[in-house]
Amino acid sequence: MAVPYGDVVGTGQGSCSNGPRPAALPPVGWADIARRSDIVQLDQKFDALEQRVTTLDHKFDEKLGRIEQRILESGAGVYKAMYRMTWTMATSMIVTVFAAAGFAFTAGTFL
Repeated sequence: MAVPYGDVVGTGQGSCSNGPRPAALPPVGWADIARRSDIVQLDQKFDALEQRVTTLDHKFDEKLGRIEQRILESGAGVYKAMYRMTWTMATSMIVTVFAAAGFAFTAGTFL
């Protein structure tokens, strides 16, 4: 496929402050002979991909938020029950330690 010489990126066509810019190396790969229209087309594809990823990200965040809300709504009673059980267990352990210490100190007075 013949590509117009002026439509090729990296061929040295164009100007800079010192005049025409020479091509440093001969083209060796796709990126060296890409047409401007190819690059524009790739940019459009990347923009479309970015939009799709952003849309998926928003949908994921929305669904995750709904799941978290359902967990909090259904789990409020569970959290309260766990708190009460933890409090009861800690209190029972403290009472048991003091009772054992009391028995240890009073055991010697009865002998």
